[in-house]
Amino acid sequence: MAFVLFGAAAAFAQPRLEIVGGNTYNWGNVPRGDDSLTARIELRNAGDKELKIDTVRPSCSCTAAPLDKKNLKPGESTYMNVTLNVKGKSGNIQKNITLTTNDPKKPNTYLTLKTKIVVPIANNPQYFQFPKLVVGQPARSTMDLHNTTGDIVILVDVATDKNTSVDLDTPVSLMPDEKLSVNATVTPRKAGYFNTRITIKTSHPDQASFDLKGYGKAEEALAEKAGAQE
Repeated sequence: MAFVLFGAAAAFAQPRLEIVGGNTYNWGNVPRGDDSLTARIELRNAGDKELKIDTVRPSCSCTAAPLDKKNLKPGESTYMNVTLNVKGKSGNIQKNITLTTNDPKKPNTYLTLKTKIVVPIANNPQYFQFPKLVVGQPARSTMDLHNTTGDIVILVDVATDKNTSVDLDTPVSLMPDEKLSVNATVTPRKAGYFNTRITIKTSHPDQASFDLKGYGKAEEALAEKAGAQE
């Protein structure tokens, strides 16, 4: 009888992955400064059989999560050293990490990473968007600038590349929580992928300057296409 009970207990022995602290890691509000955020997250085998962590897959290349070790005995822990690249980003950020293990009940376990990068002047959307660009023809895109501080922030100066203009007359003062719409106009000179950058200098010590970027793909004008086909 004892042999039968022992055999049954051994048959039901299972590994179980536990992310100590929960399945969400939140850095909270973080001022823009460092290029990356880091965390050391404990993973524990809460089961009674060896746990094998086969793969760790971040949802984007901006996240790295190497492990100290992959095989854990019952009750043993390891640490995942998470790095999240936030260079140039602002606002709410959420990424996921998928851990694949031999845990029979949850072979895929998900860890959610959250943070909010707080900057004095935030921009929305993140990029100027130019979905329909034609060589030699101007196209316009709009972005909102938002003073997230409790102080007046002055936009001191603006600089653009030679194919871009912006309707921002500096200096201009933004009151606390004030928003300002900015229009950028681009004129691509050749077909293919197009990008632009607008640099704005401010009076805020934590954000002396920031870049507004825009992307698109330019096509040749219809007349040029027709001429090329003749």
